Amino acid sequence: MSEARRQRGQFVAAMLWGVVVLVMLAALVALLRQPSFDTDVLALLPEQALPDRVEQAAAATLGDSTADVLVVLRGEDRAAVLAAAATVRTTLQAEGVALVEVKTEAPDASSLEALAPFRRGLLSETMRASLETITPESFAQSALARLYAPTAMGPGPGVLDDPVGQGADWWRSRSRGVAVIDGELWLPVEEGSAALLRFRTTGGAFRVDGSTPLAEALDAARGAVAPIELQGAGIPLIAEAAAAQANREMTTIGVGSLVAIVLLVALAFRSPLPVLPVATSLLVGIGSALVVTQAVFGSVHVLTLVFGASLVGVAEDYGIHYFAARQGDPARSGVAQMDHLLPGLVLALATSALAYAAIGLAPFPGLRQMALFSAVGLVAAFLTVACWFPLWPRRAPPTSVLSRRISNSLAAWPRLGRTARAPDSRRPVLAWALVSGAAALAAIGLVQLRADDQLRSLQGVPPGVLERQQAVAELLRAPSPAQFFLVEAGSVEALLQREEALVEALKQLRAEGLLEPPRLSRRLRTLRGLEHEQIGEVRTRGA
Repeated sequence: MSEARRQRGQFVAAMLWGVVVLVMLAALVALLRQPSFDTDVLALLPEQALPDRVEQAAAATLGDSTADVLVVLRGEDRAAVLAAAATVRTTLQAEGVALVEVKTEAPDASSLEALAPFRRGLLSETMRASLETITPESFAQSALARLYAPTAMGPGPGVLDDPVGQGADWWRSRSRGVAVIDGELWLPVEEGSAALLRFRTTGGAFRVDGSTPLAEALDAARGAVAPIELQGAGIPLIAEAAAAQANREMTTIGVGSLVAIVLLVALAFRSPLPVLPVATSLLVGIGSALVVTQAVFGSVHVLTLVFGASLVGVAEDYGIHYFAARQGDPARSGVAQMDHLLPGLVLALATSALAYAAIGLAPFPGLRQMALFSAVGLVAAFLTVACWFPLWPRRAPPTSVLSRRISNSLAAWPRLGRTARAPDSRRPVLAWALVSGAAALAAIGLVQLRADDQLRSLQGVPPGVLERQQAVAELLRAPSPAQFFLVEAGSVEALLQREEALVEALKQLRAEGLLEPPRLSRRLRTLRGLEHEQIGEVRTRGA
């Protein structure tokens, strides 16, 4: 093929690849305007086909709680806490965060209508213990006291229908001590007063720029209500912190690699001209990988972006190889130089792409997403070098001091075998000694490796966020809503009996403090259980 025809073919290839890059650029701009990045670490795991009833139970258990942000205010004086709650509402509104307060109203007697058939079995653990120990006379005195103060009973049946306050006590146990007074939620604490504010996010918690508007708004509110203690918790805060952490990691890895590459290229080629083409190939590779991954999976996980940031250190090899060859043989044209390098570059691309593709063989969506991102990025960076670099820049980079020193030092490097440059036997001995030392260090490192299968280690969240989350959960005495047992039966009575059997089987875990499930049968006694509660039956009738 003549040089002229080869030049025309290179120009056509550059134009075609330019059209593809423009399409990728338009898709990337549209993606960044409405980003769809995933922060859920469970999305990296294989999807399990769960029965519809399990998914329905999960949806009913979680509800809208995944979008809730809980704010707990705690202080010595109730009036000060109440004023702090008003300040928090004003501050959050002034900060302009996408939060809407969720008001909670006190339950009334109508809430018990659905459980009316089980009214005799609505016993809390405290009430059940009282029925077994307190005398009928004591219950009679308590009933008379409630007649003179009926409003103290709280929600539930009236005094005549429930003289011992069984329904009100059941509601209190069900709410874990949380009381609704004048529209505010108050938590049971040993000292001082604690109020709970509940908000719901109306927008996504993930920010591409790494900002943390929810955390910053809560920090502003925390400063405004001092010395009242403010604790914030909720999945949106965790997702926001994880997204910000991922953004910092991407910035550190990506920018650090890019700066190192630019510095190396400038020192090796003594010209800023090769820097722009190499950086262009990197940006095209990462942008194309982002667009293709979004198109295939529907969203891109933040850990994929963190993993893909390391792609910079691999994709830059193609451009550096090309400019190093031009520097060593400046008389050869760019197109001819690419024809000379193309077999080796294709082989390097194939081996790297196959290595990333092997990662995608595992049945993990996260690994497959990372494999696709890396493979597409490498191919796009390679095509940028192969199509555009031979046409520009036309002038070969000049020889630099660094490139000459590296070239001259090759003769002094240890070699495993004798060559014309190293005929003496000391070089192979030194080379084998270095290889053996490296192998020994690698073996020591492999022995010290430890496996970690905790999903939490994949999602870095600042410690303060998790500590506040745990502190709020302890105040609310609320278990994780994402962990539950699904019990099924043909009738309500059989369902409650099965649930009681499950709780009995889990008694050892409960005794060790590892499990405390909210039990329906602890609220609704089965008929079989009621038959064995003769002491409680007699004492209730006596009262």
